Amino acid sequence: ALDLLVSLGPGFELMGLEPVGVAEPAVGEVPGDIDGLAEAVAAGELRRMVVRAALGTGSGGGGAGSATDRRAAVAARLRRLAQAWRRSRPRVPLMRLPQPGGRVGAPGAGMPPVVVAPTLCSGPRLFVDQVGCNIAVVSWEPLGADVREGAAAYEVEVRKHRAPPAKERGAAIRHRDGAGDEAMESLGCQIVPGGGIARSHTLRRLRPLTWHRVRVRALGPRRCWVSDWSEEQPFKTLSPEEARAAGLGFGSKALLVASERKVL
Repeated sequence: ALDLLVSLGPGFELMGLEPVGVAEPAVGEVPGDIDGLAEAVAAGELRRMVVRAALGTGSGGGGAGSATDRRAAVAARLRRLAQAWRRSRPRVPLMRLPQPGGRVGAPGAGMPPVVVAPTLCSGPRLFVDQVGCNIAVVSWEPLGADVREGAAAYEVEVRKHRAPPAKERGAAIRHRDGAGDEAMESLGCQIVPGGGIARSHTLRRLRPLTWHRVRVRALGPRRCWVSDWSEEQPFKTLSPEEARAAGLGFGSKALLVASERKVL
């Protein structure tokens, strides 16, 4: 019998394969269904490759060699298999989340199952580097090597204080510190270009002379996990005059993409 220890990364991708000796103390019993997780299709393929790697050691020598030698040969084969798998499929998850209601099933009609991704790590550390009248540049640093190496993308959200009706403006003063989410409105979430190596982003089409709040979080492959949101960082955009004086010109380049600027 061969007991195998499978190490997974934060996105449930393969990190390593190690045989565990039968005589060694058990690390702990791992159920087939871990906190509602189910095996992905890739896990079945990896299992078949592991079986072939283990059985291949007996094709050349039959029963020759001690049990220790045979186990060492199996371990070497499994390490090579894990290295080859990580090179060819570095971000393929071996586990997946069930659909709402606890049922695990295949995606239907080209649509992936809607899942609630678990929060597995703390959010990145966020910085506001530069502010203009309609743009702001933010950067972040993920906390922990697992997030730094396992994140597939980063999501940025910009929020601002909701403008209350005139009769409620007096009561809204209590929310100027931004402590209450009921006084905030989202200006949109966006996936930062660059994937998991992105460390900065330029926020565009902001409103001049307005307080904004920005936050960021890391996303695992196919959103199989998400980090916590970072601490929100507040900033106030400048007026057009202040932006020009600071060398941050106000123009169509900050508001429109290249194709929009070509429209007459």
